[in-house]
Amino acid sequence: MTDAFAQILENFERARAASPAAQKSAHWDVFPENYARAIADRDAWPVFLRNGLSVGFNDDFVVFCPGGDLAPGEDPSGIWSHREALDFPPLLPEILTGQAQRQKVGDALARILPICGLDFVLGNCCPETGSPAMAEIKIEDGGGGDALPARVNFHDLHLIYYAWQIHRVLRRLSAEAPLVVEIGGGFGGLIAKIKDLHAGARCVRFDLPEVNALQHYYLSQRFPGARLLGFRDFEERGADIFLDAAADFLILPGFMIEKMPADTVDLAINLRSMMEMDPPVIEYYFRHLHRIMRRGGLFACANRYTKGDPPIRLKDYPFDRRWAILVSQTSVVQHHIHELILQRTEDSTQFSLTDALAGLPPF
Repeated sequence: MTDAFAQILENFERARAASPAAQKSAHWDVFPENYARAIADRDAWPVFLRNGLSVGFNDDFVVFCPGGDLAPGEDPSGIWSHREALDFPPLLPEILTGQAQRQKVGDALARILPICGLDFVLGNCCPETGSPAMAEIKIEDGGGGDALPARVNFHDLHLIYYAWQIHRVLRRLSAEAPLVVEIGGGFGGLIAKIKDLHAGARCVRFDLPEVNALQHYYLSQRFPGARLLGFRDFEERGADIFLDAAADFLILPGFMIEKMPADTVDLAINLRSMMEMDPPVIEYYFRHLHRIMRRGGLFACANRYTKGDPPIRLKDYPFDRRWAILVSQTSVVQHHIHELILQRTEDSTQFSLTDALAGLPPF
């Protein structure tokens, strides 16, 4: 095992041993006890975006794999079972050639191009890290010239859109080196785009230890010169690690948010993961978000209107009264998702965010 994998494994084992069981919501209780063996399977990681390591936080499987839209446990022999069995064959091809597959990617591209613009889309397409399933598509530039060839990934197109939404607000309201916190966030695709767009950003990730391992791998490959810190570094240095200006990424288990200093965060992000958390976990994260956000800081929250049984509803999230709405709309790329970009205020607002969200579905 290489030194990089040894570091990932050590951080994983320490973080998993220290994490309270209550931090893992029922939806995400899907990792086997012997998951350390998955980290040791070095052959699986270079192609993790096409195998079971990224099932559950990669829309490519939902769209292109039979049964990919089923929840864990609904299809015992389906794509979720590969991780349980520590079996990681490619589930998707490197290049999508089927007409229906290419049509789905082309439709997603057509939705975001008029919004984000050609330059932003092409400038923020994912690289080959993790070997995502690509579609080769020609894009009309609108100027009457030859169509531009591009290799694009379905899941990544949605991340490009959400990155555009966040970037257009953040660039006007934050310092050159913002402190960014992402709760959840899958393998790290969105935070990588934020780092590309704001090179000086210091990025803190809070997630399950198993997902932290994937984030550490992806971000270390995506940014080979970056300085990544993890749970072991926190154990050695304590809360001062959050103020380390030289750290590009700090990757920690979710419960460590309670150690983060108050009034320090310029941008917090939760993209499509609170809707999969148990209510006590959502309340826990909000309690600390309210504490760590600085005045004027931004919170980008994009989640389903409702999910699960009993339902987790966006309108029920425990926002306090110190949020001003900058963006509130149904996502143009995922109509079951509502997008919020909020700004932390000094004083309580007269008409609270909870009051505003009361008008959202379901009724």
